Amino acid sequence: MICGIKLKLDSRAISQLINNPNIEFTSNLNLQTAEIDGARLWSNQGITIQIKTLGYGTIKGSLHKYKNGGKHNYDDFSWEDVFLTTTNLSDCLGLNIDSLDLINLEWGLNIETDISPKQILSGLVMHKGQPFKNMYVHPGTNYTCSHAQFKVKAYDKGAQNRLPWNLLRIEMAANRSVFFNNLGVYSLNDLRRDETKANLQNCLLYGGWNDTILIEPGLTEYKPISHEEQLRISKWSNPNFWINSTKQVRYYNKKEYDNFRLKKGFVTKEKIFDSLNKKIRSFLPIYT
Repeated sequence: MICGIKLKLDSRAISQLINNPNIEFTSNLNLQTAEIDGARLWSNQGITIQIKTLGYGTIKGSLHKYKNGGKHNYDDFSWEDVFLTTTNLSDCLGLNIDSLDLINLEWGLNIETDISPKQILSGLVMHKGQPFKNMYVHPGTNYTCSHAQFKVKAYDKGAQNRLPWNLLRIEMAANRSVFFNNLGVYSLNDLRRDETKANLQNCLLYGGWNDTILIEPGLTEYKPISHEEQLRISKWSNPNFWINSTKQVRYYNKKEYDNFRLKKGFVTKEKIFDSLNKKIRSFLPIYT
């Protein structure tokens, strides 16, 4: 569930890391001046530590990749996996990372799809009034919608990792700590609370995916039963219509569009929502 993290290091944490004999930091050498940069770096299996001064540094990277030895993050990463990984990383660093202040956080899910993720992603238009942009990341397809405090990201995880099956990732990424602070998250330790887990999951489902405008795959191939219906489909399948419309026009047409596509069986968006929800439920603990 949790992937990217960025943690703040204070002087006490930095002292623990520097005095850990199992961690070997490197510094950059300026070949022109022969001066050694005071910053210290350590990187291993998808996690990087950067110490800029004795009073400030960061730990950043992918917990999901660290769990897999830095190789990939296309498998499932449950809450249990998250906590096991943070414990293992803490043991490696000789530092309890769960108590450190979070600067950035990314969370999301990988789900299998019936059709190519590229077909789905190319239909993403907007999220809460802001357009999705194709980031042209190779390999794969990556669409991102940026807001002031967060991003909604969707990309072809299967193509990114050259997998022989369809795998789509839906993700939330905070631009500012206030975004996940409002969800009750200040440190990794907060993720252990059921209420906080629910807040992050609901943010992904309802604040993220459910608020997207998606032009359904196959909509342009649908044969309208009237000229009026043809005009409506032509309008709804045009990204520029949604992007250039006023908030009021967009709100009205989204209701009409949703009613139409559900009636006609265009339910790709709902299938993805259900797959996300099913994956979330599979991560819940089983009490006996």
